[in-house]
Amino acid sequence: MKRNHTIDVYINQINKLKAIRPDIHLSSDFIIGFPGETDQDFQDTLNLAKELNFDHSYSFIYSKRPGTPAAELPDDVSFKTKKERLAEFQKVIIDSTLAKTHEMVGTTTRVLVEQVANRHPDCLIGTADNTRTVMFPHDVEKMDEMLGKLVSVRITDFVSPHMVKGELIEVLA
Repeated sequence: MKRNHTIDVYINQINKLKAIRPDIHLSSDFIIGFPGETDQDFQDTLNLAKELNFDHSYSFIYSKRPGTPAAELPDDVSFKTKKERLAEFQKVIIDSTLAKTHEMVGTTTRVLVEQVANRHPDCLIGTADNTRTVMFPHDVEKMDEMLGKLVSVRITDFVSPHMVKGELIEVLA
């Protein structure tokens, strides 16, 4: 794909980031079924996703884009193979996401309060540093003053791969 770096440079950069910030959460984009992708190429991509333990990804099946150099390449990976590989790849990512979200239960995290929960008007919703949505109950009379604040929340329950519930510990800012 004409990248100006090798996979080793990419892995080295990620490892440097992890050394500085061990709790960093990673996301990346992946094109599955790029022209010429072999079984070994795909296996290497899976291994990379497992090794770097991505938290999220935007992954999709390759399709020709007019005007790009790749559009001139023979699309030699069958659509069936692309779909199968994409499903396998996305399972690796979702497994990582699930594990990390489950690990949040019992911990305390910083959350930016963004809104009142639509279906739970006695709860606020915000985003944690690791991009998970966090919902926690709060005094209905004081909801508006919490919007836009950073708070500390103890995570009590897993809801979904990207959402947890918790309880307010303190207002940080």
